[in-house]
Amino acid sequence: MSFTYSMIGLDLGIAQVAKSGTFKGSLTGISIGTVTETQKIWRTFQTLGGIA
Repeated sequence: MSFTYSMIGLDLGIAQVAKSGTFKGSLTGISIGTVTETQKIWRTFQTLGGIA
């Protein structure tokens, strides 16, 4: 069931980019204090590995 919700969210995101023609955002998201972009990316990969 969660896979279905993920696919719907992904489809909506792709449709929004296709409609506007631009991508607004970044891989590292918003600034949250003293956490560097590298740390955010590393934690993202750790989370994805934990899910897998």
